[in-house]
Amino acid sequence: MSQCSGISSPELMRLVGITARQLNYWCRIGYIEPHNHSGKENGNPGSGTNRCWALEEVVKVQRFQDLVAAGLEHEPAWELLQNPDRIEAWMGGLADLYYQLTGETVVLQTYPSTPCG
Repeated sequence: MSQCSGISSPELMRLVGITARQLNYWCRIGYIEPHNHSGKENGNPGSGTNRCWALEEVVKVQRFQDLVAAGLEHEPAWELLQNPDRIEAWMGGLADLYYQLTGETVVLQTYPSTPCG
């Protein structure tokens, strides 16, 4: 078995706050994929604890989870991940709407396109 140069699936699930079922489904559908999966069969990275996740992949999973938790269906969330500039515009629109409804300001935190740099 090769050495993992990132984090394991159980650690990813703990950090991001998702279940094994969610992670496996997202992998099977093709929304996310680990960079190293010594346990995959027939090219399907959909399950197993042998998956290894690099920092960029962890950030992608977290962003995907954030979008889904905000109420987006999987496909629109995936499309937004493919166009990161649209995420900020979408979140800005939500913040504006929240302000109009409540009068409270929301501070948006953005992530750099590349985690290191």
